[in-house]
Amino acid sequence: IDNQAAIRATTSNKPGVGRHIWDIFHKRLTATREKHPDFRLQLVWTPGHVDIPGNEAADEAAKRAAQEGSFGGVLKSLTNLPYSKSALALSHHRVIQTAARKMLKRSPRYARIKDVDDTLPSSHFRKLTSSLPRKHSSLLFQLRSRHAPLAKHLHRLNKAPSPTCACCG
Repeated sequence: IDNQAAIRATTSNKPGVGRHIWDIFHKRLTATREKHPDFRLQLVWTPGHVDIPGNEAADEAAKRAAQEGSFGGVLKSLTNLPYSKSALALSHHRVIQTAARKMLKRSPRYARIKDVDDTLPSSHFRKLTSSLPRKHSSLLFQLRSRHAPLAKHLHRLNKAPSPTCACCG
């Protein structure tokens, strides 16, 4: 093998990308040893440029198999691969984002705010304000949307006849 990392991975138990492939390798190796107790496997690193009998033929066969997609029984054994934790989290996050957008677009407020900021709901704005207290992020959103509960405040001060906003009702 001309890849030292691949050789080291055969003895590692750490979880990571492709770990399931090494699990399959170990299961098959164990099954082979049970059938053939005298079987020994030795993985040795060799520089890829060293002339080793059969190395070129093995490289060519691997390239042909990769190009033609003729992996034989290997793909059949990989049909029950575990799901990637990060891929599942990303997929779940996208589902939530899509639901949030749909919910916002059904909101009566969306018609008014889409003219001011059509990027809502904005993950960029959420990231920028995530560490701020709710009061501060609310003020920033009011500035961004050019809408603040000013009528309610003025009504409390007896400076406006109604707490209802004249623009949005």
